[in-house]
Amino acid sequence: MHLKPNLLKAVTHLLVNTGKNQCDVYIKDLRRLQQDGFYTVYLGGTDISEGLVTGEFPEPSSSKVVNAWSMMHAGGSRGWVPWNYTDVQDRSVSLEPFHNSYGKCVIVAKPVNAAMETNGPSMIAMEQHYRPSSPVLVNFMSCCPLVAQSHGHEFFCLPSHCGHLSPLDTAWSALKWYTAKNRHEYTTKHFGKESLRKSILFKDLIETGMKQMTASKWETATSRVQKRENYYLNGKMTVVI
Repeated sequence: MHLKPNLLKAVTHLLVNTGKNQCDVYIKDLRRLQQDGFYTVYLGGTDISEGLVTGEFPEPSSSKVVNAWSMMHAGGSRGWVPWNYTDVQDRSVSLEPFHNSYGKCVIVAKPVNAAMETNGPSMIAMEQHYRPSSPVLVNFMSCCPLVAQSHGHEFFCLPSHCGHLSPLDTAWSALKWYTAKNRHEYTTKHFGKESLRKSILFKDLIETGMKQMTASKWETATSRVQKRENYYLNGKMTVVI
């Protein structure tokens, strides 16, 4: 399907304006809650590929399935949320650490992009509202806004054009950089008669990698997000589609 230049220009203009308007409204509502004493917690996930941990990557032409571990966490200007990792094994998370550590929170999640998996309405119509009323999928976990509200919190979704308005991307980058550079320190080789086996202390590697996102780095990352938000509100930043 090929769009005529004028039509393509009109669609692009509509998408840009729609995205910017949603970002503006989202930021203004978020700022209002922050002024009312809500602490901002960013929730999201990432995948850690097997190759990143082992250092062994399949050939580009290989048909081998690339395995990965899905991770889920949350954090803000005060650092990672003090979760117990065993709490998420059943794909549910206790909200007690949010309340006990920060009081009332506005939880900002980066949901799975449903538009990538649907052959239904237009991309504009499928835009996830930043204040959903029904559960949304965040990485491998279903998050219900009503549950958050019942605990005194608010639940936001990052608009699809505003994924860069979260410090979690910086945190995941720090984790993956540490994993790639230091995996050999967590690897033990076992030599057999005809084979070589490697054991990797995966839990220790990941937990130490998470600690590389220090309090000062969190503060820097969240300050950078606030500056980007200010650019939107001042009309100096445009939406990239």
